[in-house]
Amino acid sequence: MNPKVFILLLNWNNWDQTKECLESLEFLNYSNFAVLLIDNGSDDNSLEKMREFQNQNPQMEIVILENGKNLGFGGGNNTGIDYALKHKADYVLLLNNDTFVAQDFLGRLVEVAQSNPKAGLLTPSIFFYDKRDLLWFGGKVSFNWWKMDKAVKMSLFKKPVSKNAKQIKIQFASGACMLIGREVLEKVGGFYPPYFLYFEDADLSFLILRAGYDLLWVPSSNIWHKVSATTLPKLGSASLHYYNTRNILLLAKRYGPFWVRYFYMHIWAIYKYIKQLLKILIGRNKKVSLAIKQGIEDYYRKRFGKYQNFR
Repeated sequence: MNPKVFILLLNWNNWDQTKECLESLEFLNYSNFAVLLIDNGSDDNSLEKMREFQNQNPQMEIVILENGKNLGFGGGNNTGIDYALKHKADYVLLLNNDTFVAQDFLGRLVEVAQSNPKAGLLTPSIFFYDKRDLLWFGGKVSFNWWKMDKAVKMSLFKKPVSKNAKQIKIQFASGACMLIGREVLEKVGGFYPPYFLYFEDADLSFLILRAGYDLLWVPSSNIWHKVSATTLPKLGSASLHYYNTRNILLLAKRYGPFWVRYFYMHIWAIYKYIKQLLKILIGRNKKVSLAIKQGIEDYYRKRFGKYQNFR
C-alpha cells in the first residue's frame, strides 16, 4: 500500500525559502504525494513565483491555495488540512517552508505510521541547516510546564539517541514537521487558530494525546531547518515576546493541571506584569516590555489572533 500524502507548505513573503524546500521535495523516493502551496496573504511577488514554479515543474503535483490574508501558522495550515481531507488524503504532512529534506524522510515516516495503528502524529529528526550533524529537535519525551517561558528556544537532547531506535514515544512535536493521519485529523480537527503564532504545535500535540493516540519521533527520518528564518527577521523580538507570553497563558489554561494553571494565572503573570512596569519606568528595553505587558493584558481580555500593537 502506498498512501497518498499531501505536503503543506505555508508561505508568507518568503518565496526563496519555499523554493529551496520544494526543490528538495523533487528528489523524494516516495512518489505518492502532492504539494499544497498555501500563500498566507503575502504582499510581495510570492504568488507570481509560485505559479511560475508550478508551470515549470509539471512532474510535481502542485496545488496553490490563497488565503488572502495572514491567518497565522495554525489558521494558514488549516486551509491546507481542509483541502487535503476533502481530496482524500491518507496523510497530511505539515512542513515548514524553511526546511530541506532527505530523500527518504517521507518514506520512513509513512512506513512507521503504517506499522503503528496508534500513531497519531510522527515527526522526524530535525537538524540545524547550517550545522548539518547537530540535532535541533526530535520531539520532547516529556513536556516541562515549568520551562514554557523558554519553549521557543528548543533544547537539544543531552544524550545521543540510538541509531537503531525505529521510533520513540514523545509528548510534544514541533510544528516544523508533522505527519498526521486522516482519521486523527477527522477526529481532533486541525490547529487552534487563536494562538496565531507559537505554541499551536504544543496544543495540537496535547489534543492528539488526549484523543488516545501516540506521538512518535522517527530518528532515521531527517530534515534540516533554518531555525527562525521564516518569522524572526520579519517579526522582531517584541512580537515574539508578545506571542510567547500570551500563548503560554492560553496553553496552560487549556491543558495544564490545576497547579500549573494556578501558577501561571496568579503568580507568573502578576510577577511578569509588575516586572515589565518597572522596566518601562526606567526605560529598559521598553518596546519588548510593552509587548509582554500587552500579551498579559490581551490574554485576560480574550484578545487573541494577530498581534495588534496598540501602544
